[in-house]
Amino acid sequence: MTDTIDVFVSYKREDEARVDQLADILTKMRLKVWTDASLEGGEDWQRRIKENAERAACILVCWSEACSRSEWVQAEMEIARRRGVMQIVQFRADPLPPDLSALHCPDLSRWNGEADYKGVRQLADGLGSVLGKPVASWLAELINGEAPAPVAALRALLVGLARRRAPPISYSSAYDKTAPLYADTTRTPMTTFYASLDAIADQNRKHREPPLFGLVVNNATGLPGRGYFQKHAYLEDEHHPLARPLHEAHLEHVYAYGWPRDAEVS
Repeated sequence: MTDTIDVFVSYKREDEARVDQLADILTKMRLKVWTDASLEGGEDWQRRIKENAERAACILVCWSEACSRSEWVQAEMEIARRRGVMQIVQFRADPLPPDLSALHCPDLSRWNGEADYKGVRQLADGLGSVLGKPVASWLAELINGEAPAPVAALRALLVGLARRRAPPISYSSAYDKTAPLYADTTRTPMTTFYASLDAIADQNRKHREPPLFGLVVNNATGLPGRGYFQKHAYLEDEHHPLARPLHEAHLEHVYAYGWPRDAEVS
């Protein structure tokens, strides 16, 4: 069975080092990337390049003025145009051909290899549109260590509870209500769930909000777990004698706070 290719990279040899950096980021985002560095000795390289360009889900052109003089880049661009699967990034501050000047072209001319770069984020959006995959979310997870969709859904769930002054819910219930969003992350679902709680805790501290984390509790004790008390109450765990009164005080702050109207999850 032939391996799938998400992104075929078309480029000029002088940009090879930068292409390697970009291919590494895309690979870490779970995309199958192909460049001609994959060619093996003795292969019919012309046939292999053409075959892969024809079957790749997206052809990414790393544009510089030298591409206009490259027979192979031009041939790969023609395949991309015909198939309607082309994305372009600008590796150098050179103008695009007139027939492509209307296309949005993320600028990587001053890029130093970092994942959290405006042009890389724009490229992730474009690749997501072509591939039909949550590429931007995978990039955000690579940058931040957490996936934005589960974080947003879990925060919305907890904000909804706070606005209704609803009692806390169990860890398993909170997980079940947001679990479908964990399938597109690179970590295990439960790890993503706890990472999402940590991300919300960081948001609360950053924006000087009460700890929404307090709305998720263990069934047996009615209290959050050790991580909550270590992050928000500076106690070792939920067995400390001050744990329950501190949690109750936190809940009052959570209920009284003027939470924004995030989309709520019932």
